[in-house]
Amino acid sequence: MKIVVLDGYTENPGDLSWDEMKKYGELTVYDRTPAEKVVDRIGNAEVVFTNKTSITKEIMDACPDLKFISVLATGYNVIDVNYAKEKGIVVSNIPAYGTDCVGQFAIALLLEICHRIGHHDKAVKEGRWENAPDWCFWDYPLIELAGKTVAVSGSGNVAIYATEKAQQLGAKVVTVSDSTGWVYDPEGIDLAALKEIKEVKRARLTEYKNYRPNAEYHEGRGVWSVKVDIALPCATQNELHLEDAKALVANGCIAVAEGANMPTTMEATEYLQENGVLFAPGKAANAGGVATSALEMSQNSERLSWTFEEVDGKLQQIMVNICHNMADAAEKYGAKGNYVVGANIAGFEKVVEAMTAQGIV
Repeated sequence: MKIVVLDGYTENPGDLSWDEMKKYGELTVYDRTPAEKVVDRIGNAEVVFTNKTSITKEIMDACPDLKFISVLATGYNVIDVNYAKEKGIVVSNIPAYGTDCVGQFAIALLLEICHRIGHHDKAVKEGRWENAPDWCFWDYPLIELAGKTVAVSGSGNVAIYATEKAQQLGAKVVTVSDSTGWVYDPEGIDLAALKEIKEVKRARLTEYKNYRPNAEYHEGRGVWSVKVDIALPCATQNELHLEDAKALVANGCIAVAEGANMPTTMEATEYLQENGVLFAPGKAANAGGVATSALEMSQNSERLSWTFEEVDGKLQQIMVNICHNMADAAEKYGAKGNYVVGANIAGFEKVVEAMTAQGIV
């Protein structure tokens, strides 16, 4: 059996070994593959691994021996999954990586938009508090999470640990979901039951009512129809649509913090912002997973082993820097308080700085 990895560098830049995969067949690993070389490199392989290299209908037709595609990431939008299904090609993805931290970062961003921590931290360091005429100082209203009602979508690691963090801060999470339906528990999601169903039994949410008889289980979509103060989309891409945004606004939602990869459509994002809903983009929240991977690579390359507390402290500082960068970029380019704009611009600036450092003009 021939196995091809199209873009293995992000998975293994040199600190891991591909040897285990060699047990299953003839393995060829490419660090990166440009679009024009995908068909040649797949050739007559039966198994292909990809991270961000697209595999389209045309590529599948050109590679008739292909039987299995595995995405080395949590998303799968780089694969034409509908056509793969037609051709009987199995597609899988990575269920999780660094996801405890993504859940943590989603909550951290929620705290940022509720308290404007980056802005107030900067203002205090500039001396505005010590020079204020009153003992108290703030530029924005401060929103407490304690007592707030929260809708969470998903029931994987990101959703579970976002739920856990929200509950620890005194909020009541009332929804979770999976690919077949969703649960509404007006008394608050039973975290222990959710973990047992999803992490131990690997079962569907239909079992939740066995633990909480007063909860409601609904087939299909519907998480965003519930009246809540805060929404945390933590399931998948493009899951919060314009009609969902309208329902959230109508029900008085004050904040949305993304935990999944691009879960809110552009139309929904714009509608939420236009209607005064605080919005924290997943581009920043998902830095939790990327940061964890970077810290793992640092430990491996330096032959170090950090404690949980050390890693948590480093992640906390990364989050503080992200909040500062987002807020500063948004204000610098005339979009003060718009973290979608701020996160995009801050990300672009990082790329420009890296390219400039490499001598690219």
